[in-house]
Amino acid sequence: MSADDDPGQPSTTRDGGGSQQNPPTPLGPRSGSRTAESGSGESSAVRPLDDLLHELRHAAGPSPIRTVESPAPMNPLPDSVAIPSSQSLLPIFETLIFSPDSVVVLDTDIGYDLDDIIALWCAARPVGDHRLVVVTSDETRDRRARLARYFLDLIGRPDALVIAGRDLGGHHRFLLDDRYLSMDRPVSTDVIEVITHLCHTATAPLVWVGLGPLSNLSDALAARPYLTEMIDVTWMGGWLDRYRRPDRASHNFRMDPLATGHVLRAAHRPRCVLSTHTDHPALELTPASPLLAWLSTPGRPEWAQLIAAHADAWFAFCRTRGAKPRSCQADPLTLAAALGAPVVEFGTETVTIADDARLYRRGRGLDLTVSTHVDYPRFGQWLANALPETGLHPAIPITTPSPPTQ
Repeated sequence: MSADDDPGQPSTTRDGGGSQQNPPTPLGPRSGSRTAESGSGESSAVRPLDDLLHELRHAAGPSPIRTVESPAPMNPLPDSVAIPSSQSLLPIFETLIFSPDSVVVLDTDIGYDLDDIIALWCAARPVGDHRLVVVTSDETRDRRARLARYFLDLIGRPDALVIAGRDLGGHHRFLLDDRYLSMDRPVSTDVIEVITHLCHTATAPLVWVGLGPLSNLSDALAARPYLTEMIDVTWMGGWLDRYRRPDRASHNFRMDPLATGHVLRAAHRPRCVLSTHTDHPALELTPASPLLAWLSTPGRPEWAQLIAAHADAWFAFCRTRGAKPRSCQADPLTLAAALGAPVVEFGTETVTIADDARLYRRGRGLDLTVSTHVDYPRFGQWLANALPETGLHPAIPITTPSPPTQ
């Protein structure tokens, strides 16, 4: 969710890897797990993890997820990617943080601001077969999970695992109707058990890309604190020097302030891509942007039509709030940083975290890694390279400040 993600809408909150030498015994459903709701109102109990993985194997075909007991690739890289491309993706990932063995977890509140589904589109390309996991945050009756599942199936990634995360009661923060929701496959809600399983079977730390509230990772670290060193965390959110609403924390942080404070203190060297740097004209998509024109062209595949419909819904929502119809691509920028693209520079700030999740510089506080500079033109090129089927270079407008007058 971008820094300009909530024009005038009051916030709503409520409580809701490396491999181990001795992996735990197989994990079943945890006591008290909630049930998953379908669009028809029917409920089904959360299934054991083995059942979930069994379903994934059958949905994805002959390349199953397999548990590894010693360091080895989880799966061979796919023979081809779902979207044809004549360009190599390697040059845009120059300082790799994630490896071919990494599992990438996209923690997203997809279905609200447009940048979440754009980030998922970008992630579907470089992340290998059976290594992309989507955990939905700020859930609303599992609709975000069903939207993510529908989009991933359309774009050719049925292997990607989707888990419905914590519901924060923000039903007004979901903008699409039920025709864009997958009702064909049951929804898993066992975030803690699945993340634990992934941490113990992966051969590299999980790459956790935080694009929504921090509730899910907070739940996982509260239940299994020892997982912290197995997860590399990059999160979109927070501000220090400026923000369009200085009276409050940025969207992702303020949706669950308790979880924000917990994760920033408990996670292993988390990095924050600050809203200070993501609310910028160079990251804007507007109704006039070439990327939106490409998506809206008649004859585009169904997944592109879905993104275009999402854009229409978001821009209409902005207009009802009296805000400029735009979406700053903060989430794709955070994804790029998490995957190692040299588009964001980071530094260490000593901060305190207030009870409303705002960050303040203090001499006695938490040493937090935060963004200090964004190379906007380079990110525009990264986005174009990540979405080569569009033929756009760059994929978003690039604003270069004019030199100072002498």
